[in-house]
Amino acid sequence: MKDFEIKIKNTKYPCRITLRAMLKFKQLTGRDWGQIEGNGITDMITFLWCCVWAACATDGVEFNYDLDQFSGFLDGSVFSDWMKYLSDANDGENSNKQSKKKPPL
Repeated sequence: MKDFEIKIKNTKYPCRITLRAMLKFKQLTGRDWGQIEGNGITDMITFLWCCVWAACATDGVEFNYDLDQFSGFLDGSVFSDWMKYLSDANDGENSNKQSKKKPPL
């Protein structure tokens, strides 16, 4: 799946769903990322920050925004693009699971 990017002050930052991002979310919230209830906005923004933080750390990209600063740069379009990215990622997982099933005899 293609990386998602966040643009802050004319700089693009990579964003990926990784185990590192999931671990960071758990450390920050005490919950697994799969426990984000009802697409809660606070958890979704926190998970987005974790995905950017982790991708930047992995790729060696300087990312000096804490969660509060980061959330100040988000607008509705970025958030709706992020939700679409998550939906596409979930659809890709579901289609991979379906394609691995044995065909009926």
